[in-house]
Amino acid sequence: MLLRARESTTPASRREAAPRIRVLVAAREPAVARGLLEMLEVIGMEVHRGEPPIAVRGGHDLATIDILLIETAAFGDAEWALVERVREGSPMVEIVAVSAEATVESAVTAVRAGVYAVLNAPVTPAALVAAIQGAHDRKRRGEERIQALNGERRASR
Repeated sequence: MLLRARESTTPASRREAAPRIRVLVAAREPAVARGLLEMLEVIGMEVHRGEPPIAVRGGHDLATIDILLIETAAFGDAEWALVERVREGSPMVEIVAVSAEATVESAVTAVRAGVYAVLNAPVTPAALVAAIQGAHDRKRRGEERIQALNGERRASR
């Protein structure tokens, strides 16, 4: 793993009662996509399959997902375009990347661009779950902050 996934800060009792995490898996290789989909389904996540170029063109409604899981050999133009599109169009969607050829430099650049974590392939189920759960926790905290700010605005009117 190039960048260590942050541990979840949500208590176990709260995580168990939470709705299923909705993950869009965008992988170039069908076999890798199947493996990731099966791994995530077994642990109870709601998974969808997509291709990075389709996601860049808007082929999937990102408002219906929590986490975008990108699998790629290395970060290239298509992956950077996807990260940029998601950050601009759906800022509450968190991104986790799995890469076989990522360098420390590309992983740091990805995190600075808004990717929650970059995991080195092959990824273990525990590392993948930790990264997805951490990303989901960050998304939830962001949503809670937005709701609090909206409540403060309504109260001040």
